[in-house]
Amino acid sequence: MGASGFDPKKGFVGLVHDALPPQFALLNLGVAGFDSRELIEKGELERATTEIKDRNGDSNPDNDVRAVTLEIGGNDLLDIFFNFVLPGRCPSVAEGLQKPECVQQLRNALDNYEPNLDKILNTLQQADPQLNIFLMTLYNPFSGASPVLDELGELSLEGRPDTPFPEGLQDIIRRQAQAHGVHLVEVYPLFEGKAHEYIAGDTIHPNDTGYRVIADAVIAEMRAAGVIE
Repeated sequence: MGASGFDPKKGFVGLVHDALPPQFALLNLGVAGFDSRELIEKGELERATTEIKDRNGDSNPDNDVRAVTLEIGGNDLLDIFFNFVLPGRCPSVAEGLQKPECVQQLRNALDNYEPNLDKILNTLQQADPQLNIFLMTLYNPFSGASPVLDELGELSLEGRPDTPFPEGLQDIIRRQAQAHGVHLVEVYPLFEGKAHEYIAGDTIHPNDTGYRVIADAVIAEMRAAGVIE
């Protein structure tokens, strides 16, 4: 979503695939709107692990799954944005931190996300412990565009000392990447202050330039890991 004309070749998946050697096939199991729970429960994770086990466990090395990219968690937070921030129930950090329902919503999202991400990574690694997994941090779509929303995004993603949220979603991603020994792709800092340049008119998804930035970060990490020569 967000790339011009909804052209899949202009999304980061298509751009990354274009950078891979021609013998690499693409299986895109991303589903727009899925949060971390839905990725586990609605079949996409199971389908991914079936592909990994079948391909990497047969006698044909040419069809092995060599790399998996994973970006998940944005929709865990967007549920709060659409249901509580936009309707004005939790309109700002200052007001939200004073309202128990706002604090509880973010607390629940973060507390539920970590075991979900842990399970996703565990499941993929059980299918093949040697699999290259590239896990991305999330961008703040409001960075540099709307001070009030930017602050809410920063609190949710990076946390803030002296609040109920000293850690944000990014801390969970980075911790789980380290715990599982997967490749971390730091997308977040690339978008800081760049919403006007990198975010589409829907104010949430990247535009063509933003997807190019994400793809380049993934490609660089794949080169460092030896997936791309």
